[in-house]
Amino acid sequence: MAHGGYAVIDVETTGLWPGRHHRIIEIGIVHLDADGEVEATFETVVDPSRDLGPIHVHGLRSADVRGAPRFEHVVDDLCDRLRGRVVVAHNARFEAQFLAAEFERLGLESPLGPDGAGALCTMKLAPTYLPGAGRTLADCCAAIDVDLTDAHESLADATATARLLSAYLRMGDAQSSWWREWGRYAALQQWPTAETPRTPPHPRFAGGAGGADDGAHGPGRAAWRSRRRVARTPEFAPVPSAGAVLSASGAVPPAAPSAVPPAGPTGSAHLTGPVDLDLDRDVFGLTVEPAPAEPRFLERATELLPQLHLDRRQNQYAAMLDKALSDGYLSRDEADNLATLAVELDLDEPAREVLHDRYFASLVSTVWAHDVLSDDERRQVDAVAEMLGIAPHRRDAALVPSVLERAPRPADDDELDEFDVIEGLDESLGAVAETRAPTLARPDVGPLAPGARVALTGSLSQGRDVLVRSLERAGLVVWPAVTTETSLVVAADVACSSGKVRKALSYGVPVVDETQLPFVLARSRRSRTAA
Repeated sequence: MAHGGYAVIDVETTGLWPGRHHRIIEIGIVHLDADGEVEATFETVVDPSRDLGPIHVHGLRSADVRGAPRFEHVVDDLCDRLRGRVVVAHNARFEAQFLAAEFERLGLESPLGPDGAGALCTMKLAPTYLPGAGRTLADCCAAIDVDLTDAHESLADATATARLLSAYLRMGDAQSSWWREWGRYAALQQWPTAETPRTPPHPRFAGGAGGADDGAHGPGRAAWRSRRRVARTPEFAPVPSAGAVLSASGAVPPAAPSAVPPAGPTGSAHLTGPVDLDLDRDVFGLTVEPAPAEPRFLERATELLPQLHLDRRQNQYAAMLDKALSDGYLSRDEADNLATLAVELDLDEPAREVLHDRYFASLVSTVWAHDVLSDDERRQVDAVAEMLGIAPHRRDAALVPSVLERAPRPADDDELDEFDVIEGLDESLGAVAETRAPTLARPDVGPLAPGARVALTGSLSQGRDVLVRSLERAGLVVWPAVTTETSLVVAADVACSSGKVRKALSYGVPVVDETQLPFVLARSRRSRTAA
């Protein structure tokens, strides 16, 4: 059975939980072939028949969805664009639960299931292919040198996820049978067709936030309509090939039973600040809660959160926390949603409190590693602590930069667990310490052992293919991503701020200029000869 390729999907929504009447307002899809090359892209805004929720996150206003199709108008084309393909998303549970809810309103059933079991999740695959990377799409993309521009636009996020998947495919060629198994599984999924019986939408959904007219759209197959934007989403560009050496040594080949989706390889608080409200009234009479107009501070922090070595259930909960906090605001609705998710994931209250503590400690560590906090940002961190129920004495300690600076280092200089840092330093309050800038590696790095992974970044003057051949002749493996297993990053400019360079600095991986590479290779050869 031929592999039908991939359909990478991302949706923007009016909120985080479909069970509370939140709806899809934008859909973006990127089609990739079985090798990860782009075939087509699709996007549309969707009239949700309600207010648009956090417009400061997704950037859509009433004028953008006025006259746009509603979900029942595009559902048949949507199914056609997913049918026969492996559906892929970053944090697939989120996309899947909204698709399941939209299908259910029409009396249809989504083959992905409400928990996303029928979709491939690039977030879940990150520990296998990007060890050390965090959960978020932005953090994973940084490891492959993809800047996530226009985040929270569906096509932009789907495009970034597609590039991430393409990198996984290149790194995972040793698991080719597992990827083929996903193709066979996708071919068996039963997506509704135009002939599938359905129920008409509830009258409350007739005439949405944009005042769409049923007569202007054919049932199930209305024309898709892009959001209005000044600068279009950049065209998809595949991750540069690193040659035939891209095997997934070290990755655990997954089991792939054919009858089920293949198993994976191995009270509210408000933040202060200006308020930006959508002028539409909620058709359900629900209160539209204000949120900060400039949420970039916490969004940056949540994008950079490291792995916490959580199990599957904890990771799903933490991913929802990422989304809830990325706009710097946690509403009563979102707090209730998190409690509901905890029940679904069988996380009891003590387990949830421990997870909140670990999450907050990680957030604090990330904040102090990348920012000098303003008074407003300190208030935001304090508000997050209150939202998560963090003990007051731990909350106070987190707001003092000297806490992390004074942290005792273990003898082997391994990185401390962020939770241990906060837990053990409740009394370490003092003067603000001077911030430390990361330093690049010395040019005399080396030697490199045979099979060591080397990543390339930037517009290399010698040409990427030339450097790849040199590294291969030296017995090294050119790897498309920077992970904790990377031994060296070769940059066109060591002072650049590319995602790979930032990742290398955070992991302690040496970074050298391309002109220094011959010296590193010579040192490696001499070391092997001497041995």
